[in-house]
Amino acid sequence: MKSSIATRITAAIVAIMAVTVLLTAYLNFAKFNSALGKLERDRYGVLFYDLRDTIERSLKLGASLSALRNTQDVLERLRELDNQILDITVYDPTGTVVFSTNLVSGKQVVPAAWATYAKSTRSSVWSAEEEQNVLIGTALKNAFDQPVGGLALTYSKRSSVHAANTVFKSLGKYALGVTLLLCIVSAFAFTIYLRTIAASLARIAEWIKPLTFKSNIPTPTLVPSNAIEEAVAQYVVAADATLKHLEGSMEELNSLEVKV
Repeated sequence: MKSSIATRITAAIVAIMAVTVLLTAYLNFAKFNSALGKLERDRYGVLFYDLRDTIERSLKLGASLSALRNTQDVLERLRELDNQILDITVYDPTGTVVFSTNLVSGKQVVPAAWATYAKSTRSSVWSAEEEQNVLIGTALKNAFDQPVGGLALTYSKRSSVHAANTVFKSLGKYALGVTLLLCIVSAFAFTIYLRTIAASLARIAEWIKPLTFKSNIPTPTLVPSNAIEEAVAQYVVAADATLKHLEGSMEELNSLEVKV
């Protein structure tokens, strides 16, 4: 029974420590992953807003969207700057592609939702996220703050996902190692401590056992090893003296009764 209780308590302590370490590791990874995603969004956001401002400066001078011939070169240079950029598209209010880094022969039309966003005057920036890609879009406005087209940029999250997976694997290995080490150390330390407590309780039980009236069991030698045992030892000594005094008084009363 004692062994079973000790095993259960040790297992509970080990489980609590394991959950604590693993939960701490997971929360730190989640914080890192969130910071990495925010850094990536800010990075491409700077490129995206700079491109939007460049195009809108020309529009506000009175030029039409299709007349901005240098826009295609700007898109190509921007994509060459970062190979994680998959596509940059400029389109008119009808959804027809005007400039694109993936331009092919023939008429290209963007999804209907893109065209709807490009016509909206309420929200100028929109985004959509897939498993591996992120899409950022915005309406392009003229000098009268009226939408005349749209801009969409798609970039890949593969590099950040790969970095997050690498960190997760490394952090997982370290967390499991630390958890295993702490579990072994804590189980070993608690087992030793439990044995010390059990031995202390056994000694206390041996000291208290003789405390009965007219007991023939000799009082054991009291050698306390800690504060608890010292307090119990003082109690045993005082109780033993009291019991002996009571036994002596009882014997005197018995002798008086015999004389009477």
